[in-house]
Amino acid sequence: MFNIIHEAWVIRADFVVRKDQPFRKMEFDRRHTVTVGGKDV
Repeated sequence: MFNIIHEAWVIRADFVVRKDQPFRKMEFDRRHTVTVGGKDV
């Protein structure tokens, strides 16, 4: 997992690279889409 931070907007995004393990699949199922600067991410 890693994250990025946009300091001017005070936004942090966590990135999870999914592996083929049950717990990792559960982590990935919790993801959601947000709109940032007019773009869905």
